[in-house]
Amino acid sequence: MRFVPLLVLALGCAVDESPTWSFAVLPDTQIAVRDQPELMEAQTAWLASQADEGLRFVLHVGDITDHNDAPEWDRAERALRRMDGRVPYVLLPGNHDYGEAGGAFDRTTHLGERFPLDEWETQPSFGGASRPDRPDSTYHVFETPEGPWLVLALEFAPTEDTVSWAAGILQRHASLPAILVTHAYLYFDDTRYDAAIEGQRWAPGSYPLAFDEPVYDGQALFDALVEPYPNVLLVFCGHTLGDGLARISTRRADGSYVHEILANYQHRPNGGDGYLRIVEVSEEAFRVRTYSPPRDRSYRDPDNEFVLLRNEEF
Repeated sequence: MRFVPLLVLALGCAVDESPTWSFAVLPDTQIAVRDQPELMEAQTAWLASQADEGLRFVLHVGDITDHNDAPEWDRAERALRRMDGRVPYVLLPGNHDYGEAGGAFDRTTHLGERFPLDEWETQPSFGGASRPDRPDSTYHVFETPEGPWLVLALEFAPTEDTVSWAAGILQRHASLPAILVTHAYLYFDDTRYDAAIEGQRWAPGSYPLAFDEPVYDGQALFDALVEPYPNVLLVFCGHTLGDGLARISTRRADGSYVHEILANYQHRPNGGDGYLRIVEVSEEAFRVRTYSPPRDRSYRDPDNEFVLLRNEEF
């Protein structure tokens, strides 16, 4: 399937959002990798084919695997490698990619074994990592028809050191449009994960790896990395169940807007049926579509297909 740009209605106004380029977001693949890896392989094969259609990069929101074990990483790596040499991609660990059996007891992960840091360093878009020995949190600068874009990818429940490093990257690249992608940021009720809110399930601070040192949840990340940096235009995340969908649009103190978006389909049939997000970028708007390459079907409801103006609320 090739996506065809349309003239759409946003905020009561017709917006000509003929895209000049696009990128993709891969929601949690953990259940597909565990039970039906052919669905992830179909996703990545299709994404590789879209490089000729203007697709510039792919972002994975984490929970690549379910149990952080060798068989699941074998399947995930085989699928992800289909994009090698075709379209660049960004990976980060979710809670299920950490600890024995994916229990997030600590920050041990096979991510760096399968996709080692020295391999990332050979890619022209790669900017650096928060630590010199592992690729859990990284940044990338991708060339697009409108100029370079910054992608900042942060591991699940980032620590103060990681967030301090990330702030330095945003300061250094303040002139570039930026995307923040991390695993746990929004809750399914259109709020951010926030330690001050009771009753939020699966909060980053509730996992064992957070018991020995403070970690940043969605609100803390917003306060540290989104509110102070108006070049951050988009935030993407996964992790949360419920209906697995949320989005909010926030006006910062300087008047600029950031759009924050959650998508997670792992609890739906067949571990999500291969659905992923395509974001088409134009001068005025971001058009978000939800499509399954293995099923060749799209979700057309307003929670899965929508338009975000680049500097206004949706």
